[in-house]
Amino acid sequence: MKRLLCVICAALICVSAMAAADISAAVKSTYIRGDSDDNGKVEISDVTLAQQVLAGIEKDSGGLIAVRANVDGKGFNIDDATNVQRYLAQFDNIYSIGEKVTYPGYDEYELPFIPC
Repeated sequence: MKRLLCVICAALICVSAMAAADISAAVKSTYIRGDSDDNGKVEISDVTLAQQVLAGIEKDSGGLIAVRANVDGKGFNIDDATNVQRYLAQFDNIYSIGEKVTYPGYDEYELPFIPC
């Protein structure tokens, strides 16, 4: 009986570890600064989406549009849309728009793989 309990516990641990690995692989940890719609490139549609969210026309229920659109780090506002427009017009890029960055508060630690 004790042996059966150990086997069941080991199986549960293996299943839990595999499920945790699948979940951590599905979480996206990075984004492109200024890419409001998260399609992998910064373009004028990102400016339009940011302006629509600021005007209340589009919803940002998870808050991720504001995170991706906040290029200057001073809080999401119309200045961010203007800075992306300046980047697209090739005026300047003082806020590293278009570069890959990690979401704020994302924990880089990954669970270790436990073979069964």
